[in-house]
Formats: sequence, C-alpha cells, structure tokens
Amino acid sequence: MRLPDTVTGSFLVALGAAAAYGGWLLPPVPGQPVGPNVFPLVIGTGLALCGLAIVFGIGHSFEEEEELIPLEDGQAAAAPPPQGKFHGLRALLPPALLLFYVVAADRLGFIITAAIMVYVTSTALGAKWRLALPLAALSPFAIHLVFGKLLRVPLPAGLLPAPWLAMLKTLLDAFALISTWEVVIAMFAASVYGLVIGSLPGLSATMATALLVPVTFYLSPIAAIATIVAASSMAIFSGDIPGALLRIPGTPASAAYADEAYAMTRKGQAELALGAGVWFSAVGGIAGVLSLMILAPPLAEIALSFSTFEYFWLALLGLMCATLVARSSPVKAIAGMFIGLLVSCIGIENPGGIPRFTFGITDLFGGIEPIPALVGVFAVAQVMRAMLTPEPPPLPRRKFGSIMAGQWLLTKKYHWQMTRGNIVGIIIGVLPGAGADMAAWVSYAMSKRFSKEREKFGTGHVEGLVEAGASNNASIASGWVPSLLFGIPGDTIAAIAIGVLYMKGLNPGPTLFTEKASSMYAIYLMFIIANILMIPLGIAMIRVAAYILLAPRSTVMPIIMLCCAVGSFAIGNNMFGVVTVAVFGVIGYVMEENGYPVAAMVLGIVMGTMVEQAFVTSLIKSDGSILPFFERPVAAILAAMAIGALLWPVMVWVWRKVKPVQTAAATSR
Repeated sequence: MRLPDTVTGSFLVALGAAAAYGGWLLPPVPGQPVGPNVFPLVIGTGLALCGLAIVFGIGHSFEEEEELIPLEDGQAAAAPPPQGKFHGLRALLPPALLLFYVVAADRLGFIITAAIMVYVTSTALGAKWRLALPLAALSPFAIHLVFGKLLRVPLPAGLLPAPWLAMLKTLLDAFALISTWEVVIAMFAASVYGLVIGSLPGLSATMATALLVPVTFYLSPIAAIATIVAASSMAIFSGDIPGALLRIPGTPASAAYADEAYAMTRKGQAELALGAGVWFSAVGGIAGVLSLMILAPPLAEIALSFSTFEYFWLALLGLMCATLVARSSPVKAIAGMFIGLLVSCIGIENPGGIPRFTFGITDLFGGIEPIPALVGVFAVAQVMRAMLTPEPPPLPRRKFGSIMAGQWLLTKKYHWQMTRGNIVGIIIGVLPGAGADMAAWVSYAMSKRFSKEREKFGTGHVEGLVEAGASNNASIASGWVPSLLFGIPGDTIAAIAIGVLYMKGLNPGPTLFTEKASSMYAIYLMFIIANILMIPLGIAMIRVAAYILLAPRSTVMPIIMLCCAVGSFAIGNNMFGVVTVAVFGVIGYVMEENGYPVAAMVLGIVMGTMVEQAFVTSLIKSDGSILPFFERPVAAILAAMAIGALLWPVMVWVWRKVKPVQTAAATSR
C-alpha cells in the first residue's frame, strides 16, 4: 500500500517537530553546557527538514530508477497478485499475530499459540490447508525442541498451560480405564445386543437397557456403564430398521418418522433411508457427547454452591418438566408422578425411620428398588401387550445396495437441518423426563414446519429423517447432564443408569467431576466410541436385518420373560424381586392402556427419596419456616419455574374453557 510523498513527508515533519518540542521541554542539567535536550532537538530538526524536502520534491533527481529485467523468449509475465476488498489489510496480519502471541501464549501455551500463528500465516500466503495443517502441527514442536530443549531458551508457559496438562493427564487415565479387555468386550457385546433388541418391533431402548442391569452386577464400574451407553445408543438407531422396512417402529423414537422412511422404501430408496438413519444418528450422538463435555463441568461448579433449598426446587422442577413434555394429558402425567412418589415412600428409609406402607411385610422394609420397577413397567408390560396384539407381518427378503452412498451429499445439502436437530436434541435431552422419543417428534415436526419442500413430506422425503435422526441420538448423551450432576434422570434410560451408578459407588453429584474426573472422561470416551462403532455395526445390522426380523415374536417374548425373572432375582437374591417385577408389569400395562405415562411414574420412584430428603432437611434448617425456601436468589428462580410448571396444566385448562366462551360472545355480537 503506497502513500503519496506529500503524506509521508508531512508525517515526518510532524514527527520531527514533536521530537524537537519534546527535547526542548526537557530540563537542562545544572553545571553542564550540553544537556539531554540537545540531541532530540537536533534529531527532530533533521527529521523535519527531510520531511519538508520530500513534500516539495527536492532530491527526486537522485533516485535510482527501478531496473527492468527483460523476459526471455516465450516467458510469460507473472500475473499480478489478487487485489481483494481487504487486500491492503493483509499486511497488518503479522503484527496482529505477534500481539496475539503476547496475549495468548501464557494462557494457551506455546504449542497451541504457535500452531495457530503458523497456520494463519501459511494460509494467508496462499498455502492449501493440506500443507498448512501439518506445518502448523509439526513446526511448533520442532522449535520447542531446538530452542527450549537444546538452546535452553525460555518459552511462555512451557509446552501446555497447567490446566491443559491436568486435563491431558485425566484423559490418559480415562483411556487406561476403557482400554481393558473387560470394557472392550462388554462394549462390543452390548452394542450387538442393543442393535438386535432395538430392531425387534415393540422392544424399546429402555427395555434393552433394563434387561442389561443384572449383567452389570458382575462387571467393573466402567464396564457396567459401557454396556448401558453402548446398548442405549445402538437401540435408538436400530429401531429405524423395522420402521423403514415394515412400517413398524422398533422403538418409540423411531415412530416419529417411520411413515416417511417406509415411503422411501416403497420408492426403492431403502438404502438411502437406512443410511441416513445410521449416519445422522452417529453424528447426533457425537454432538450430544460434546454438549455433555461442555455443559457438565461449568454446571458442576455452580452446583457445588447449591444448598438443600436449591436441590429441592431443582428436583421438583425436574418432576414437573417430565409432566409438561408428556404426550398425554398433563394431569394424568402429574398423577403418574404422584404414584411414583407414593411408591418411593414405602419402607423405613425416611427421616424418622418409621415403617411406611409396609403392611407388616418384611420385604417391604427396604423399600421398592427402582430397577425391578423399571423392568416390570417396560419389559413385562410389553409382553402383556404382545399377548393381545397380532403378530407383525414378516419382512420380505431383499438384498441391499450401498448403505452409505450419498450420505456426504445429504450432509452438505441438509447441514442446517442436521445442526438444528442436534441443538433441539441436546436441549430436550437436558430436560428431565423428555428423552429421545420427544426429541425425535419435535425435530421431525420442526423439519416439516420450516422446510422449503413441505409438500414432499409423507411421500418419502429424506429431510425429516436427517433432522429427527440427528436429534434422537443427541438427546441420549445430553440426558446424562442432569443425571450425573444432580441425580435427576434426563430420561428413563438415564434413570436406569443412575441406579447402576449408585450400585457401583459412582454416586451422581457435582463432586463426581472433581473426585472421579477420570471416570467422567471415560464416560465421554465411551459415548464417542459407541457412536463411531454405530456406523460399521449399523451397516452390518441392516444387512442381516432380514434374518433377525424373521424371528417370530413367540420365540422372542419368552426369552424376555425369562431374563426378567432371572435379573429380578439377582437384584436382591430373593423371590420378592420377581414379585415386584410382576406387580409393576401389571401397573405399567394398566397405566399405558389408560393414557397415564409410565415415564412420569418412573421418575417419581427414582427421585422420591431425593425430594423428601431435601425437603425435610431444608425444613429442619429453617426451623419449620417456608420463607427460606424463597430467600436465596437461585432458589427463588427455581421455585418460580417449578410452581409455574405445576400450575401450567390448570392455566391451559382455564384458557381452553374461557376462549370458546369469548369466541361465542364475539360471534353473537
């Protein structure tokens, strides 16, 4: 960027005058003829005179003209550099990067700061990313080796900042935890199991997870969690297979877009529909893991300052959210929640240690374990429903083409829909009681609402599958955020996981992220590995689906019943567990048949003890006064949200009653 000589000369005149004036202001040294003011006066005067000469063109005749080198025969002149809109500002990049080094080196460490500087400079000079990326990755380490190790030149903040080194050590410890043969085998076996159970119509991911609980008794804590993570992630995806091929969703989450996927199959696009299911489920699952990694630690810091007042309102808000997102009547959802809370009152685990609702039965003194209740309401109730519904039609035999063909093009075409599905899934997953089912329904509805090709929905349009598939698996990992932090399950799968965590000594709470940080990082890594495994195993599952789905229901349901009996006996090593499973199977069946969501009841059972303990402890602290429940700012906000959620069904009912009356009155006028 060349400036006119009048501009540069004027600048030199101003600079020289400022220097001379500054020198003139300096005080002389007593007793010395020449002080510190003389030299700046001379330099400033000379600089000003040079500037005046440049402004008036004096001395141009002495300038050397640029020597032109003639081109050889056939040699083309070099093309001038591109002059973009911000071309002149590119020259400011090196000093800006040096300032960035000053600001960032002590915070990010030498390696990361240097890598960013090298990559930005290289790409700004025209290098392709294929060259700039390895250069940025290798050159900082080479410079660190030469200057830091060989020449002993001090470098800012060492190799990495201290917090990053601590995180790296924790990450290495987590890798060591999941690198055992027990964890590897458990994760692979649970992945295959989850794929098979999820692909069988009518068997949900929750049932697949619940049936795994007896197996976790004999595994280490990390291997036990690995089975839950792998089975739930795989089952949510594989429910798409019978939905696309038979129009019978394997899981409730797949029901949102089963008609769309089946319409694609009728059009001869079964491979595209199933490929979109496996690819975008994996992408959504990884996005959910990232949300778990980003959201959980800062929320843990906040949660450490919570008192029992905040925990009470938070638990109550979680229960209320579960009722708000229920697809049935909110009042029935609240009733189901109260049934679960009533079940949690059974036994002597209360502040007074007094037997409640035990009816003299000694087996009830210990209360109702959540795991047998979960197995009953989900597995046994499903077998009961199967007794009264016809056998689904058999899957027609067919050969599949390339499953993953065209998925990258879909990613580029529907990148915004995929991102929106991930975000919706993460948000819904964090809400207690919502889960993958709600995430899939909401995302499919949003995709249809905001699509530019809305008329194609229902005719076999892949856009809805992209968004809903990305959403349901994203909610699986994000549902662990409230579970790990507060012991509040994000969905029914997380409720089972909480039971396993307590059983293995990994009690949920904010201290889990500080006292057992390596176990938390191990969970993150297992989620990532499970979603990466989903792609090859999912493709294999799609290809063998024709054989798996040929298994008649009359052979599958008896095996499930036997697993329920064996697992429930193993929980307490007595037959009362089997009785509990049977009783809650009947309760779950009756509730579902009459429109009462069992998920709300399950949340009540899991969280009842926590709610009561926080409530009673808070009352003891406040000497029976209710005012302290609202005095702390965070407690007041949570209280307002929880009370608002509790009153919401009443307000909706009143609005629906008042609105027709107002409409009729306006019409009569």
